[in-house]
Amino acid sequence: MWKKLILGTVIAISAGAGTSQAYSPWYLPPDYYYQRLARDWVRLYLRRNPTQREVLLITNQLRNGASADAAQANILSSNEYFRLAGNNNAAFIRSLMNDVLARPATINETSRLLGTILSRGRYQAAFDVLISRSPPWWYGPWTP
Repeated sequence: MWKKLILGTVIAISAGAGTSQAYSPWYLPPDYYYQRLARDWVRLYLRRNPTQREVLLITNQLRNGASADAAQANILSSNEYFRLAGNNNAAFIRSLMNDVLARPATINETSRLLGTILSRGRYQAAFDVLISRSPPWWYGPWTP
């Protein structure tokens, strides 16, 4: 009798433990977070609500392993953002620094980013600004 009772309890607990997360009111699927990020980034950088296609595109990028910085750099290097920034590289750099780092660009940063835009494009300049927010040890070993 006791063996059956204990065995039944163990089975019930182990079966419930495997499905408890799916029924938790706090659990949300990863796509929900990706869609939320996509909406927030488009609103922040392009100052409008995203289309369903844009949400799907950014969500798929994140789901397929793209970093958050890479997905944001795609938005920041878009023609729409460039047009909103003033349609020239200097205004683009000012807008990029204000939107990402919440401060104006120094003369050295402007010069470096202008060279990056001319040699490697707006995507690389946006990506460089985005990764400058994180400490160097975040992306790999630090070497002096």
